[in-house]
Amino acid sequence: MNEKQKWTQKQLYLPYEEWPKETRTALKKMVSASPWRTTYHIEPSTGLLNDPNGFTFFDGHWQLSYQSFPYGPVHGLKSWHRLTSPDLVHWQDEGDFLLPDSPYDAQGVYSGSAISLSPDILFIMYTGNVRTADWKRKTYQNGALMNRTGEVTKMTRPLIQRPDNLTEHFRDPMLFMQRQNLYVLIGGQSRSDHAGIMLLFRCTKNIRHWTFVGNVNAGISHWGYMVECPNFVVVDHHPVLIFSPQGLDQSVLCYDNRYPTVYLSGTSFDASSATLNDPTDLHLLDEGFDNYATQAFNSPDGRTLSISWIGMPETSYPTDDYGYDGALSLVNELKWQDGRLIQSPVKETLELRKPEKVLNPDKTYLTTNSYELHVHVQNGEKTTLSLFDNPEHTIHLQVTLDTIEGVVTIDRQTFSWPTDPNDNQRRLIRLESHQAIDITIFADISIFECYINGGAHRATGRVFPDKDGNGLSITGHTRAKYFEMKK
Repeated sequence: MNEKQKWTQKQLYLPYEEWPKETRTALKKMVSASPWRTTYHIEPSTGLLNDPNGFTFFDGHWQLSYQSFPYGPVHGLKSWHRLTSPDLVHWQDEGDFLLPDSPYDAQGVYSGSAISLSPDILFIMYTGNVRTADWKRKTYQNGALMNRTGEVTKMTRPLIQRPDNLTEHFRDPMLFMQRQNLYVLIGGQSRSDHAGIMLLFRCTKNIRHWTFVGNVNAGISHWGYMVECPNFVVVDHHPVLIFSPQGLDQSVLCYDNRYPTVYLSGTSFDASSATLNDPTDLHLLDEGFDNYATQAFNSPDGRTLSISWIGMPETSYPTDDYGYDGALSLVNELKWQDGRLIQSPVKETLELRKPEKVLNPDKTYLTTNSYELHVHVQNGEKTTLSLFDNPEHTIHLQVTLDTIEGVVTIDRQTFSWPTDPNDNQRRLIRLESHQAIDITIFADISIFECYINGGAHRATGRVFPDKDGNGLSITGHTRAKYFEMKK
């Protein structure tokens, strides 16, 4: 199907078994023709990729799934698509995983999480989407068990029923352990005022029995109109909530994206009352353009790891023309330093480097557009980087590092996408003035991930350069180094 065609409801929710087998084959051919397929980021082989799900460690491998609609770059009948990895960098495609094939997920397997209950059993909780005959939504929090051979058994009844005081927007269960008790956070929307809330449930007796603890109290008076993808992790002994609020008022937190992903911490988290004690202010997890639906967990090796969807709800991308949409970020390790979250790609990412190269100022280098770039700007200097640059130097991603004012500016407005002139295509990241600036940028064909001052600030985005847009240059008195990257 041509993605420019208008999709009907019937096509969007056609059961997978009713699609012709040739459909995916034809889509794969379209996808292979794309000039924007990345080198080292996760993308779908066909169709849509959005929220990361079930990110955990089980049976000696890192486990990761993502929400998928494999028949087109649109939000249709969702399933999970599963990947495994020995090192958080190289991912093995394990194929379709949780399919919409039961009465409690017939119109979509939505987001959720997973946690290892034993060396032999992985417990999965996810939101099932069901539509009535008159197309009204019903949501269920469902469970499934996976064994070490990858076989999945869905539980026959939902684990958690929607509270009566919520609308049908009740989704994205996130499992976590605290003091040997199993809990789950779920995002929701109140029926009375259509305000977003985050709910906490505790497992009692066994995984089929759950008790409502309460709405999470984190010192936030307004959560927007919906809370999506809630996470609870402990980072260097600091409890941290990460979530994606929709409709968050700018008076609560200033942001430029349609929807932000945010975090806050506290001195402790009291699970018995669902209270984050002495909460900090809200902060943006990512200050770029295209980052949403982060999933984080405390891994058994002691690290706190996260991964995000590089995309944004209600946004179309040029890859749609080639039958696919969406990507996942690099896996990041989270640390806590000087009262804020620090994010940096896991150390295993070093395995992707080719030999180091030096970038001299005022000279343009031709690249593969797949590299890791490091720049240090001394106090009193101002440096401008041009990435994905065309030969005429008229279309590029421009990154300006101003140590005097203490501002990093990321500008993609010379590109033809996004097409909406009202979209703000510049991001200003405020730092301390009169201080040196360090930046590491991971470029990957049509993706950039920036880490500023050791990961104290992060900015992610998509760009779609022309076929000759592979220039890389620097102006100022700063030299840089970069590493081309391999799969």
